[in-house]
Amino acid sequence: MGIKAFSVCLFILIFSQTNAQQPNIGVISGVVKDSASKKPLSLATVSVFKLTDSSIVSFKLCDDKGSFEIRNIPINQTLKIVTTFEGYEVDRREVRLTASANYPIGPILLKPTSKSLDEVIVKSERPPIIVKKDTIEFNATAFKTLPNALVEDLFKKLPGMQVDRDGNITYNGRPVSRIYVDGKSFFNDNYKAATQILPSAIVANVQVYDDKEQLDATQKNTDYNKIINLKLKQNVKKSTFGKISTSGGTDNRYELAGAVNFLRDTVQLTLIGYKNNLNRGIFNSSEMRAIGAFNRNWTTMTNNDNGTYTINNISFGGGTTAETESAGGGINFNHAPTKNTSFYAQYFVSHENGYTNENM
Repeated sequence: MGIKAFSVCLFILIFSQTNAQQPNIGVISGVVKDSASKKPLSLATVSVFKLTDSSIVSFKLCDDKGSFEIRNIPINQTLKIVTTFEGYEVDRREVRLTASANYPIGPILLKPTSKSLDEVIVKSERPPIIVKKDTIEFNATAFKTLPNALVEDLFKKLPGMQVDRDGNITYNGRPVSRIYVDGKSFFNDNYKAATQILPSAIVANVQVYDDKEQLDATQKNTDYNKIINLKLKQNVKKSTFGKISTSGGTDNRYELAGAVNFLRDTVQLTLIGYKNNLNRGIFNSSEMRAIGAFNRNWTTMTNNDNGTYTINNISFGGGTTAETESAGGGINFNHAPTKNTSFYAQYFVSHENGYTNENM
């Protein structure tokens, strides 16, 4: 290879490596203040959207100095920055990061307004998180879940929210004591029924606030437990959803199981049915306690080595012997006309190898 050809190859190699090292993501930073007093607006939300389709890129809540820094922002794309805070007008501006990869924004000055945030913001610009006085509100559509995901799966996506293997929920380290649906009790405050039954697709917003009724007079404000309120989408105030499973095999083995839920404003109704000869429990004991609302009145529960179980002497899908044919069903009804008033009833029956058990 001649010297000239070698020099050309070397130049191409160096140029390629230099070009490959150019960052394709950047940082947007700045500070948000009151336009009149110039005081920093802590917990203002700064959201970054793609201008082409208004899809969310990233977001950040301002710290106590009103500052924010949003990383992993794509360069060479026109973006829209939307800054929101309750009691203030919305600030909108377009930016386009270049190869420098850093875009410091001058002070964002928000003007006070008497209108609510819902009145001054359009649907496509709704930020993932809004702080309204003592309430944190998550925009559920900004946190992507699978099509068949439940509310519990949505919670695992929310910043600060933790769900353990038993379905217990904490927010920023504090236990969640109650979950409401549109401000009302769901299955008599059995919140696992809400998180393990309701599909995430029907939720518009998730609100988190302090459970001040629970607070003991000797506790500090930081020790509040939390309440979650699920605000449903308008088109699903009346909906039907559930899960059904069927299977079959050799030697005439079969399994049928299902749970269907009907939601009608202040009324929630669940129907459960099953039949199998596999000596196997339907769902699992945790799901059944939630779906059947046994969490509020179960007195005895037995778990067998083969995975079957009984609650209040009701067998759900199997027994202790290998050849067990079982069937059963039940209904769970709850009516909550007001936030502090609810009525409920339940009835379950099971039939196993000629024996019938009931629970009311």
